[in-house]
Amino acid sequence: MGHGSPSRAARIELLELRGLLQGALGRQVALGVLEFAAPGLPALAQAFGDLEPGAPVAAQPLLLFDGLHGRHDMPREAASAAARFGLKVRLGSPIGAEPALIEQAVRRIAQHPSRAGDVLVFVGRGSSLASALEQTQSVGAWIAREAGLAHVVCHAGISSPDPAAGVALAAPGARRVLVLPWLIHTGLLLERVRTSTEAAARELGLDVVQLPHIGNGPELVDVMSKRIEALL
Repeated sequence: MGHGSPSRAARIELLELRGLLQGALGRQVALGVLEFAAPGLPALAQAFGDLEPGAPVAAQPLLLFDGLHGRHDMPREAASAAARFGLKVRLGSPIGAEPALIEQAVRRIAQHPSRAGDVLVFVGRGSSLASALEQTQSVGAWIAREAGLAHVVCHAGISSPDPAAGVALAAPGARRVLVLPWLIHTGLLLERVRTSTEAAARELGLDVVQLPHIGNGPELVDVMSKRIEALL
């Protein structure tokens, strides 16, 4: 269960993930999105409707934290599909605090030898729910602690501080900022993070390292595969 994106590159990554999961699981993997349906990426209702009536379904959200989509929108879609199509739906939970993903981030940070004055700028998506923001803060602190870095947390979407403000908050005493976008796939938000943090770092005279988003590496495929198998 994906969010969806108007970005072609994000759609390609999402479709690639389905193929990787099918290979890892040896099962049919359907895919649907809340928004921005496109060829191969139907709306969630259609994706559920295409399944065999009465089939057990592991509905795993491709979300990191418990925002409105995780708390309300996706559970509503799953419950509606179960009632409408006679499916036995088991709904999963967000994956943003999975240790395998934390370890992946720490390894990526370690590829850039530490310097005095390094600060991690951890960028979440943002949410109107306090619980999701608390989870973002917790994961950002966890990664920074494992990496041995000071850190600030900011948000790519609707929440404050935004990425440019995050760099400014990191600036006192910093010489270099390592920007970690805690986003699963590429898209408009990721481009916003890169451009705004580059501009802010340049204005403040800081070096900047742009770390990659989570992406479709073996860590994500393993996390999603295990979640799906456990639901089934």
